[in-house]
Amino acid sequence: MPSWKTLGAGCLTILAILVVAGGCVTSMVYFGQAMEQEAKPNSALVELAITIVVASALFIAARALSKDPEE
Repeated sequence: MPSWKTLGAGCLTILAILVVAGGCVTSMVYFGQAMEQEAKPNSALVELAITIVVASALFIAARALSKDPEE
């Protein structure tokens, strides 16, 4: 049976992947709306930046959780 740290790291990794997928889809929707209105896609860029920051933080947390104390 895997340890709790392994399960936690796996859950954080899955959550990070879901955040990336949702953020990319939302960003593309905002980009499409901006193209229809012939406006700058500022909201799409902000959404993409927030997605990258949050997903990176989740991946770093998963890596820190799964790291052995001896390393």
